[in-house]
Amino acid sequence: MAEKNFVDGMKVTRNEKAPDFVKASIGVNIGDFLVWANKNSKNGWVNFQIKESKGGKLYAELDTWEKKSENPATVSNEDSVNPQNRCSDCTATEQCANCSIPF
Repeated sequence: MAEKNFVDGMKVTRNEKAPDFVKASIGVNIGDFLVWANKNSKNGWVNFQIKESKGGKLYAELDTWEKKSENPATVSNEDSVNPQNRCSDCTATEQCANCSIPF
């Protein structure tokens, strides 16, 4: 399990007397938060999650989830051979001499 990266300069609290639609109050120390955010940002963004400890206290933690890169071996449409116009001798990117005849 990765080490927790708590958001510096942020205090998350819950007021039990607040209406139901108020989930939390967040206080930010701008100086501390900006140092942390600049250190942890990617592409100008920093994502964090508001979580609840086992003791019931709220806290903010860096969200480190990243979408897995999808690198399927694909052939561009310009380079591919139309499957309707090829025989078993054709490859994915080149037609054989027999299939390239226009008639």
